[in-house]
Amino acid sequence: MQIHFHINIDDRLLKKLKTLSQRRWLVLSLTVLIVLSTLLLYGTLHKPYTFQPGEVIHAAEINANFDLLFRKINTHDPPGSIIAFGGTTAPEGWLFCDGHSVNSADYPDLFAAIGTSWGGDGSPNFNLPDLRGEFIRGWDYGRGVDQGRTFGSNQSDDYKRHAHDLGASVSPNGHSGGEFVDYYNSLMHWGYGATAGWTSNSGGIETRPRNVALNFIIKY
Repeated sequence: MQIHFHINIDDRLLKKLKTLSQRRWLVLSLTVLIVLSTLLLYGTLHKPYTFQPGEVIHAAEINANFDLLFRKINTHDPPGSIIAFGGTTAPEGWLFCDGHSVNSADYPDLFAAIGTSWGGDGSPNFNLPDLRGEFIRGWDYGRGVDQGRTFGSNQSDDYKRHAHDLGASVSPNGHSGGEFVDYYNSLMHWGYGATAGWTSNSGGIETRPRNVALNFIIKY
């Protein structure tokens, strides 16, 4: 959740605050609010300003304390963070990773974080990552495990190169073809001169592990 909280105080209101600041309850209330919010969320966070009962409070000092607090809140999950989410409605401050185009002016922090890595030109729109139906793999980034990839690129399903041992033996009939006996004792009769055989097709339309369908969301 990204929070923007601005306190704009004109001269008339500032004079009123100066008058009210003489009342201890107002000073104590503001102090307790800032201190408790800070302690509950971030423990030992050091505030730029600490107010004392009876002290005149300036708008810039209040803004500085709140700016620090909200910077910490907003950096807990920085813009561009992607997490798995167990709901079907994106929470406040998050968008579904469904590849749709959004306006850079509406989501400036997210645009600053991911740019046009997922499509669009940024003038004014850019695309979100589209993670629907996808598994996520860490970018190789020069390690050499998954070479030839660029950041944000897609990769088709595949399986590692391998061979199947039929476990067969040629019956001694004097021909280059002949009868082959597999591990299950069934006979595969090849014509004379045959040099290859195939196993039958089985399985589905992709290679995949067991999985659970969730949504991925991105922080803006």
